[in-house]
Amino acid sequence: MVVFDIGGTARTYPKSWNRGGTSQSVVAGDLPDGYTEASEITFVTASHENWVDLPIWFPYGVAVTISVAMKKSANGMTATPEVELLDPDLPLVDGEALDSETMTDNTDWQTKTLEYTENTRPSGRMLNLRVRGTNASGTLRWAHTVSVAGGGGGSVGFPATSLLGGLLR
Repeated sequence: MVVFDIGGTARTYPKSWNRGGTSQSVVAGDLPDGYTEASEITFVTASHENWVDLPIWFPYGVAVTISVAMKKSANGMTATPEVELLDPDLPLVDGEALDSETMTDNTDWQTKTLEYTENTRPSGRMLNLRVRGTNASGTLRWAHTVSVAGGGGGSVGFPATSLLGGLLR
């Protein structure tokens, strides 16, 4: 289950629950430099993956770069966290990532970069930024920025909340 806008408070990141744990928006504590909000994924079982998807709009013909700052609380996790760019039209499980990066196995802030240019749908399309991992306990904090070729960018939330460089995001 995924919920945006908990209790009428607009946040960049959704609150979610699945068999692998939860995720929620955080505005205090250990945040990456330059961010005022992040998502915190809490792991509760090594038997199931915990993940959260964030929909992002990709305009036609524009190169988009997504930078994701990530920090996990433990080394040697059951599945080292990764960030992926997924087509929601493909199967939820085992769908091929359009781009992906896996964290290095340490507890430092790391920045992973995904890039994509939508060249198949002239009207543009929605893709999912997925952050996922598996462990019996611990957390993963992450935050992201989106930039488009020619400038623009910023933290992106649910796609229809504001404008990004003049483009709906």
